[in-house]
Amino acid sequence: MHKKKIVIIGGGPAGMMAAICSAALDQEVILIEKNERLGKKLLISGHGRCNVTNSEEGPAFLKHYFKKGNFLRDAFKRFSNKDLIDYLHSHGVGLKTEDNGRVLPVSNKASSIVEALQADLKKNKATVLLNAAVKRVRVRNGRVYDVELDKGQYVTADAVIVATGGMTYPRTGSDGKFFKTLKNVGHTVVPLRPALVPLEIEAWPGMVLSGVSLADCIVSTTDSDGSKHTSRGAIIFTHWGMSGPAILSISRFVAETVQGKGSASISLDLIPGETEEAVRAWLLAQKDEHPQSLVKNILSRKVPKSVGEFMLTALSIEHEKKCSEISKKDINKLGQALKRNEWRVKRCRPNNEAMVTQGGVSLKEIDPKTMGSRLIKGLFFAGEMIDIDGDSGGYNIQLAFSTGYLAGGSAIHVEARHEK
Repeated sequence: MHKKKIVIIGGGPAGMMAAICSAALDQEVILIEKNERLGKKLLISGHGRCNVTNSEEGPAFLKHYFKKGNFLRDAFKRFSNKDLIDYLHSHGVGLKTEDNGRVLPVSNKASSIVEALQADLKKNKATVLLNAAVKRVRVRNGRVYDVELDKGQYVTADAVIVATGGMTYPRTGSDGKFFKTLKNVGHTVVPLRPALVPLEIEAWPGMVLSGVSLADCIVSTTDSDGSKHTSRGAIIFTHWGMSGPAILSISRFVAETVQGKGSASISLDLIPGETEEAVRAWLLAQKDEHPQSLVKNILSRKVPKSVGEFMLTALSIEHEKKCSEISKKDINKLGQALKRNEWRVKRCRPNNEAMVTQGGVSLKEIDPKTMGSRLIKGLFFAGEMIDIDGDSGGYNIQLAFSTGYLAGGSAIHVEARHEK
């Protein structure tokens, strides 16, 4: 096999892994990154801790990519979450598993992972060009020919792997602009919209609840075709709405609904471990057992005090009302509010506040066995470029590493430009 010249555009986890994989197979590899350093977005993921993958085992892992998980079967067979964990361990990165299977570096520093990847790039003699933006990919006779840098230089290539990311955190370079280049060479790009994004809520009480968090809550929504989606985990109230893991996980479905019909609602179950009937029975019991206690103080045993007081205000129940004074009607209203607290979504926060974006290069135009373009020979995609997004909890970074690994390993088999 002739040594191939493989150009990777984008120095995030997908691009770095693609470059490492190709370079380790003794190819000439050039990794081009427009920032002054590699892994800029990875360094801020998880508030700088980097939830790099998840310990979920078997077919269940694919379910975290919703209806498109099967597209990733080949990528995960080649480089699974276990393979990523083994790779990082072998390169000196200690890992730990936290709640819900989230895997993070023991150091609690994303830089541990970026430094390990940089060391491997150097070991495998991959060329890294920093502060170098790619203006376009040029195609001749149905195959990639070279890439043009913004300063006018051209870099010839036998294969090009595009891993420039979606449209989140533009300051890290993930601004979505490269999708226009892909459209120009004939690829279909599914419109980008936010996923894993906080939600603004209509008629939100603002500072009354801002800063309050709930450790365990079930969030549900119903999309435009009537399908119900739920997510369980922590939520955080802000001055404009809601955030936190459970909100982020449900937000992709809210974004789809908002885009389709302009409005969406979410329901909060604030006490996931109990039925509504059980909650009402508990409230009735408090009336008998603690008749002189204030209802707001009793509620604080189930939810944060400010949440309980807000509920009383919203339900027109006096804050100083004693348990002995509460009516059965009010108990029913409180039981429903604790278990089925409905809110209308005003909008998703903008793309630049989303952890990942939905949309990207259409899966119909990508070979899942190689991550190669079905339209242009020698062109490959990895990471957030493709029209798949995953749940929160390390699934999107794993997607980046797995598709990068597959693309990097597949690109070496492309026919060289000088071969007949």
